[in-house]
Amino acid sequence: MRTLSLVLAASFLAAPVAGQAPDFSGHWKLNPEQSDAPPARGGGGGPGGQRGRGMGMMPTELRVRQSKDQLTIDEQIGDQDRRLVYNLDGKESRTPGMRNSEVVSHARLDAGSLLIDGSMTFEGPNGTMKIDSKEVRTLSADGKTMTVVITTTTPRGEMTRKLVYDKQ
Repeated sequence: MRTLSLVLAASFLAAPVAGQAPDFSGHWKLNPEQSDAPPARGGGGGPGGQRGRGMGMMPTELRVRQSKDQLTIDEQIGDQDRRLVYNLDGKESRTPGMRNSEVVSHARLDAGSLLIDGSMTFEGPNGTMKIDSKEVRTLSADGKTMTVVITTTTPRGEMTRKLVYDKQ
C-alpha cells in the first residue's frame, strides 16, 4: 500500500510539470557556431553554409518576457533594437516587417513549442511581394538553450534557417 501511495504521489507531483507550457523568458545570446548563417545577398546560400559567419543581420541578443497571454521579444540586430509582441491567446499579432510593412501573425504554445505563423506584403523594386513564415521555438530540457527554426516562403522559394541561443 505504501508503494502505491508513493507512486500516486509522484505521478501527481509530476503531472503539472509535464503539462506546463515552456517559459522562454530570459536574456539570450546567439550561438553563431550552432546557428545557420543567413544566405548571401542576392540569393543563394541556405542552411548549413558557413556556420558562424555573417550573422550581422540576425538578432544577436534577445530579451524575452512571457506571461500567460503574451510573449514580448526585444531583439538586438547590430546596433538596432526592435520589439516584437505576440499574443498567445489566439488573437492576431502585428509586428514590424521589411520595408515599413507589418507582419500579421498568430502564435500558440503547442506540445512544448511556441509556433508562430506570419505573413507580410510589401512593395519591392519588382512590385508587390508576399512573404510567409513559420517559426518554431523550443527549449532544451535544462532550459539553457533556445532553438528557433524559421521557414520562410517567398516567390523565389522556401528557405529554412536554424538559430540557437544560449541563456545568459
